[in-house]
Amino acid sequence: MSTEEITIITPPTAHGFEQKFESDEHKNAYFHLLLEYVDELVIPQINSDQFEEICDENDYFNTKFQEEYEITGNKDDSVHYKEICRIFGCAQGKENRKKIANDMKKLNISYDKDKCNNGRGCYVGIIKIETEEIVPELIV
Repeated sequence: MSTEEITIITPPTAHGFEQKFESDEHKNAYFHLLLEYVDELVIPQINSDQFEEICDENDYFNTKFQEEYEITGNKDDSVHYKEICRIFGCAQGKENRKKIANDMKKLNISYDKDKCNNGRGCYVGIIKIETEEIVPELIV
């Protein structure tokens, strides 16, 4: 038999199979399929910690809020909602104010519409952090 007469038979392949897993939707679906065969999914603590750290680093609202305000929990401490909106740039947009309100709720900060004297509505239980302005000393 000559080599010219031999035919190589290859099993059929799913064309584009590898490319399907470039899609996040396919990866997620495959992961959920695999979960059906797992008795208990244990996520290592280091992965949970790193996930929380990444979320905190990328949470603009929480980072900026912690720079500007302190949560006291004291009902006598309050900050007018317009001040919060000024800091976060939402003074004109109603949608942005709703987002700020939702972010404040996540921090367990309540809103009292009858609280403030200089306008209507304050967030209760927080105070603005006073920053000392550093004045350079003059060398004489």
